[in-house]
Amino acid sequence: MYLIFEFAKRIFTKNTLIKIKEGKIMKLGIHITFYYIKNRLPYLEKVLDGLEKIEKTKTIFIYTNIEFDLNEKYQDVEIVVNDFANNGHKRLSKLRRFYYQTFLKLGITKMVHPYYLTWINRTYVESYIDEFDAQMYIEDDIYFDNISFNYWLKNKTVCIENEFNLGFLRVEEDDSKNRFLTDLTSIPKKIIELQGEKFLLNDVNPYYGFWIYDKSELKKFIKSKEWKFKFKNYGVRERSAIGWHGFKMKRYKGSLIPLIKIDEDLYQCDEDCAVHHLPNNYIGSDVFCQYSFPFEIKK
Repeated sequence: MYLIFEFAKRIFTKNTLIKIKEGKIMKLGIHITFYYIKNRLPYLEKVLDGLEKIEKTKTIFIYTNIEFDLNEKYQDVEIVVNDFANNGHKRLSKLRRFYYQTFLKLGITKMVHPYYLTWINRTYVESYIDEFDAQMYIEDDIYFDNISFNYWLKNKTVCIENEFNLGFLRVEEDDSKNRFLTDLTSIPKKIIELQGEKFLLNDVNPYYGFWIYDKSELKKFIKSKEWKFKFKNYGVRERSAIGWHGFKMKRYKGSLIPLIKIDEDLYQCDEDCAVHHLPNNYIGSDVFCQYSFPFEIKK
């Protein structure tokens, strides 16, 4: 009887530890804004290809302005159509945010500038808050796959417990497949230690074109002023994608990138933090894509 008890205890403990390690994320909701432009459809399909690799039950919502055909191979996708104004309505862009929010609440989206299509998803995120264990919002040209998801799953808890956001870094590729940092105009220097592990504080630019939070953190986010877009320093579309970790937001002390030890005082950023900005349109810029990825940093 004792042996049976010990065996059962070990099995229970092992399964419990696995669940804890995985963060009990079994069902994922994913939200994408796609203002229909035909030549951008290949980017969206690549994004969906990456998301389909995530080894969890998931539902992908695409918020768009017109009906369009999507390849039948994408089985987990729901398309939500809103009749937004077209890009020709430049006069609408002069209206203040207050009027946009009023029109959005009333459902008069035809009177709203197309950039505000990116704000529609939050109503749906709220309505599905108890249906998913985690939800994410991602732009229609950011490649995020199972490697990215497992990176988040592995590192998110230690960051949140210490009031930090787990960061990602957008990268782009040149014609030779060399990777460069999309958003960083310098390499961060400050190293922070959490529970014996080293992290790099990204105090240069925490933006990476998406956010992902588990249910507990998302419920807190929904109660914040930032959820209602009551903050500055970002454009209309970027406000949707920055989530709760932007500059001058008070939820986190900052965004962290895990470091891998190479030598006594030499570290490399965890390569799994990279998400590919598919258009590669900052390659050749005089400001962005100036630093190679991955990069090393000395302690």
